[in-house]
Amino acid sequence: MDIVSEVLSRMLKHKLSPKNCSTFVASIVGLLLVLLPLASCGATAPLQFTTINLGLPPQALNAPVVGPLSDDTGLHVRVTFKISQSVLSHLSSQKIRPGQKSHLEDIANQLGIDDTTYQKIKDFFNLGGIALKLSKLRTNLSIDAKAKTFAKLLQTKFVIHKLNGRTFYAPDAAHPPKLPKFLVDSIDAITGLDNYSFKPQHFSTFSFQNPKAKTQPGQDCSPQSDTLLPKEVAHAYGFDSLWNHGWHGENMTVNLVEIDGFYHNDIQNFLGCLSDYHGHVSTSNVDGAPSDALGETTLDIQMIAGLARSANIMVYQTDGNSNGDIWSQVNDELQQILNDNTGNANAGSVVSISLGAAEDQISSSDVTAIDQSLQLLTQAEHMRIFVASGDCGAFTSRVYNQLSVSF
Repeated sequence: MDIVSEVLSRMLKHKLSPKNCSTFVASIVGLLLVLLPLASCGATAPLQFTTINLGLPPQALNAPVVGPLSDDTGLHVRVTFKISQSVLSHLSSQKIRPGQKSHLEDIANQLGIDDTTYQKIKDFFNLGGIALKLSKLRTNLSIDAKAKTFAKLLQTKFVIHKLNGRTFYAPDAAHPPKLPKFLVDSIDAITGLDNYSFKPQHFSTFSFQNPKAKTQPGQDCSPQSDTLLPKEVAHAYGFDSLWNHGWHGENMTVNLVEIDGFYHNDIQNFLGCLSDYHGHVSTSNVDGAPSDALGETTLDIQMIAGLARSANIMVYQTDGNSNGDIWSQVNDELQQILNDNTGNANAGSVVSISLGAAEDQISSSDVTAIDQSLQLLTQAEHMRIFVASGDCGAFTSRVYNQLSVSF
């Protein structure tokens, strides 16, 4: 607009004739028509919002509402971004080079979201009380805030439903959550806005004697009757043939995904009785420490230590008694494994998951999010994954004549 001022100033200074003045006025009008769009080009265009699909089945969306969710409820929302399949295919084709750094973070903005998109996401979530954390591979974003904050941002409200004797929270079906279109176009799944999915099942049933003991009075290496010793388990599964070749899990790490703690005294006693276990056991608390030990994690550690006596064991554990989406927490554990091995993707390690649930009892968003984590673990970080299949075959839901395998 400084140009227009200059033109007017010169017009007045030189006392133009009416004819020339009208010519100048016409010129100025034309100039304004050119400059006004340029003056407004810096304005931010309004965001276009679109509804997001949380992958809940119709029976969940239509379940009776029994009340509102407290505004102060903490929600642990996780966004799974679309990934570049061409970049992932390239990573998958690379050979494993044990001991060498993989430098996956150098191409993370090509695999997941780029800097420009992430900045727009941060601008949108720029409210007090929101904590954002982007994974090292830039494929997963954690967003922690109160329910009232998410309700405001997503233009929705959270309610509690009751279905088949159980309650769960979710956004009100009459006010489905919305996000900016640019963000929705980048998303594969969003979890944590509901806790519909059933809690994972432990595929073992057993008990330990005095598991709450705080002290170990003395090492006891006398097994109870009907107990299988590690060498007997190894023979049943053919592990002893590997032992005969001198293979005991050297230079390997087994990463356990758990939703309960373990009995430290029992583990110490077991490892002491093995005497020749040469690895080490480490733990990582994800989304907080577990509040209880149910035996599953203890059994997993002992089985691995007894069969692969040179392997390191990394226990990723979370609190399976939380009121949120526990499968989202399981995926957080997988994401933590991905983060911890981003620079060491050539280790060729193993991930073991002895959890499961009937496929019709878990939201499709939880399934999609976990599937992508497993894909990244196998193809980008070259790990091998073992998952429990359950004991009920095609009837994991344990409902007569209802087909459902374990996810």
